[in-house]
Amino acid sequence: MKKTLSLLLALVLLLSVASFASAEEEKTLRVFYTTGHTASAHTDLILAWIEEQLGCKYELNVGDSSNFEQQLALYLASGDMPDIVWCNYTTWAEYAAQGAWADISEYLEEYPDLKNYPEDQSVWALMAVNGEGVYGVPNTINIDSNLAMFIRQDWLDNLGLDMPQTIDEYADVIRAFTQNDPDQDGEDDTYGIVAASYKHFTPFLGAFGAVADEHYFLNEEGKVVTNAISENYREGLRWLRELYAEGCIDPDSLSDPGFGPAGWCNGEDGIYSCAWSWAAMVYPKKDFGILNPTAQVEGCPMPVGENGEAGNLFQGAFSTVVAVSATSDDETKDLAAKMLNLAATDEGFWTTFLGIKGLYWDYDENGKIVSWNNNGGYLLDGTPMDVASVEMYKLLYHEKEQATLYDASLSEKDRLLVDGDRQRQNNPYYKNLFAYLTTDEMVELGSTTANYFHQSMIEFLKGEKDLDTDWDEYVTTYLSMGGEAIRQSLLELYNATYGTDYVFAD
Repeated sequence: MKKTLSLLLALVLLLSVASFASAEEEKTLRVFYTTGHTASAHTDLILAWIEEQLGCKYELNVGDSSNFEQQLALYLASGDMPDIVWCNYTTWAEYAAQGAWADISEYLEEYPDLKNYPEDQSVWALMAVNGEGVYGVPNTINIDSNLAMFIRQDWLDNLGLDMPQTIDEYADVIRAFTQNDPDQDGEDDTYGIVAASYKHFTPFLGAFGAVADEHYFLNEEGKVVTNAISENYREGLRWLRELYAEGCIDPDSLSDPGFGPAGWCNGEDGIYSCAWSWAAMVYPKKDFGILNPTAQVEGCPMPVGENGEAGNLFQGAFSTVVAVSATSDDETKDLAAKMLNLAATDEGFWTTFLGIKGLYWDYDENGKIVSWNNNGGYLLDGTPMDVASVEMYKLLYHEKEQATLYDASLSEKDRLLVDGDRQRQNNPYYKNLFAYLTTDEMVELGSTTANYFHQSMIEFLKGEKDLDTDWDEYVTTYLSMGGEAIRQSLLELYNATYGTDYVFAD
């Protein structure tokens, strides 16, 4: 009896200690998104700063970009969603329809930096569900396009060619880059184009009045063109198909190589169509300058078509959303809103982008940022910086502010960042009429049509599908598997929202 009583007393004591420890346990804010940046001693300092500002632990679970959707679905199925999730707009909308996100509208008045974060305040309305609440923060870039193109100027010089302007001139240059030994190494080992993804073929399709995505445009008659099945898109594919058949397009382009394709970094590709900053960032991150010591890279213009058409892919004010989990408790939701507000402040952004203020960056007497990023790679105390990026914990974009850092006179990287920023802000683009609109049909069927559109583009470019004999079947299949239901629902929603009476073009 005494032994049993002693065991019970010991158990009670243990439970009391455990309960006390649990009560004293520090709160943890769990965050989930993909990032191409890695942890280091520098990011550890940023993490400590974030935790100090929030008064809690901050745990970043880095997702795998190749199966992010599956990872997020597992979180939802397990009932253990992270407290903050950063995902693309389509995914956000799909999960919003399932009640996955918390309404953070009550926090916008409490946290003014967060409320004022979007330059265009009207985008908050797009974060509503069934017309009510605010279920996410639009990760705004306030720039309508994010793609740019870069060319090997030294190859142009080697072959005595001028910078191409028209689509025909681009075809000539691309063929010359492929067939005429532009690097003068005596080998047949070059390609005219490499694209970071299928969407980055848009500058060439743009010369035909099309883009590499399922967008919708108003034509001159005021009717809505469905890009995915348009004749303009078909003719643009025909132009690309011909060059691919001649071996002028790096085949890695069709597997969406993303940042720093091997062919570009190894000096095998003449034109790189990519995100605005990627041709610059391959210098510090992929050793482009070391691998290609004589390379001269320049930004190049959007190709102009026979009818004077040119255009880039429309990205708009935002393409991704940061949301708070509906399953988080009230205290954690408040911490999540506090973190989002911190990310919306200037100091919060610059710290997560550059490092700790006072050592990694600071304001000069004119209010301009001075940092290792624009100080020759040295910290403010003169210590050399040993990594190219510390952006692991950057949560909200401040795209226009970033451009102020770069000095074209400092390095090839900065010169190309300035040029890439110029391109994305000034190049023409084709505005997607239905951008940001979401319907039940789009949530249910959108991934199916998107995958079919993407796969069919690859098959047309490879010649596995013929643009003459297989085009009608492609259009019929695209529409029947969801394309028709999606576009009709979007048109109906657009007309109801904006009081228009648009119809689709034939």
